[in-house]
Amino acid sequence: MGRTMAFLVAGLICATWVQGASERVRFVPAAVTNEHQRTGAVTNWSQLGPLDEAAWNNGKIPVSTHADWTQLRQGPGKEPGRLFLMAHAGLDDAFPVQDSTGRTHFVVLLVEGDDNHLLLVVQSREGSQPFNVLRDKPVPVVVAGGKYDLCFPTVDAAAQADSKPTTERAMIIVHHFSEPKDGGRPNETSHGTALPRRR
Repeated sequence: MGRTMAFLVAGLICATWVQGASERVRFVPAAVTNEHQRTGAVTNWSQLGPLDEAAWNNGKIPVSTHADWTQLRQGPGKEPGRLFLMAHAGLDDAFPVQDSTGRTHFVVLLVEGDDNHLLLVVQSREGSQPFNVLRDKPVPVVVAGGKYDLCFPTVDAAAQADSKPTTERAMIIVHHFSEPKDGGRPNETSHGTALPRRR
């Protein structure tokens, strides 16, 4: 089951992290197994249609997921009006975007992806929207009038002589802006209808 984790992050932005002698970590998603997939025995939650926020509020996790995530919080830079959340998710993993009170703003599902992009479904009370998020290219999202960015940042790890660093879980950053950023205009081309579940 997913669990909330605390992270100490210095100067977090949707950009490359560099730590001395390092290499870029490649996202190599694992195949989804039957054990990993959601079933009626786990939950009646569905990525399609409006979100039932109560199913996720106050630490509840109504779905089988291998994701880890934080709550929305002030970043180390303490930029006024900007909060961030960090998550690690593999294919078919879901995680909630929650504030410090435990209230769920929306849920993010990683439907498809590779080392260059992620296909994320954002589910809120307004329904489900798909977003194609390219590596290091933030995508603006508007949910219930709130302004957010979804990011798939490049991450570096210590260089290894005998292997290239890889991960089965992509890092996903969600920024929340209390005031509209750059006029708060949504990315109209990113919005769409609910996607069918990936088979």
